[in-house]
Amino acid sequence: MSGFRLTDGSDGCPPSETPPSNYVNPFRFDSAGRLWITSCFKGYKFFGAARHDTGAIAMGSAQAPVNNPWPGLPGAAPITSGTYRNVTVINDTECTFGLLYGLDMTTDMTTLCASYVSMHVAAQWNGSHLSSSSYTNPQIPGMSGNLRQFGNISANAHDIGIEGGGAHAVTLAPGASGVISARLYLSHTGAVVSTDVINSASSAIRVYGFAIS
Repeated sequence: MSGFRLTDGSDGCPPSETPPSNYVNPFRFDSAGRLWITSCFKGYKFFGAARHDTGAIAMGSAQAPVNNPWPGLPGAAPITSGTYRNVTVINDTECTFGLLYGLDMTTDMTTLCASYVSMHVAAQWNGSHLSSSSYTNPQIPGMSGNLRQFGNISANAHDIGIEGGGAHAVTLAPGASGVISARLYLSHTGAVVSTDVINSASSAIRVYGFAIS
């Protein structure tokens, strides 16, 4: 069954089989929805996804401030409207884990053709910026009227520390815990009018873990 391993550390059985009595589930969720890692495991495991989803909001409003600094810079203000879901990961083992994170976002926006709009999904660890990906609308200068555009982006699970030739960007020591968060940001150039609307936007930060030691 997926998510189980033998107590001697050997490989588990296929998902279609019933785990034998010496299998141990390395994960559990508590009543608050926090994920506890209770034993070391082999390979990579999917921990969960932090999300930020929002419905229709007007650009330039308090819920969708425009011209925010790039995610990760001081003073960056995320979109404050929508539904958030963070993932708390607690390491209750003797192993140190590295964390990988992938980014996904879908957007549905209506703007003036001459407007230039970018949306950014950012991953945060304990409130600090990790990485981000962006979607930008097709601007049509010189044309009047509104343009509705749909977009999506995806970034595979990665570790910017290792990719940069350094140490792991995110680790979880024995007994430690951390919170993965998803945030949305908006940049906008051109006159903001009442018809400039984010019809909907959804983002997800996918979290994976692996044993370092």
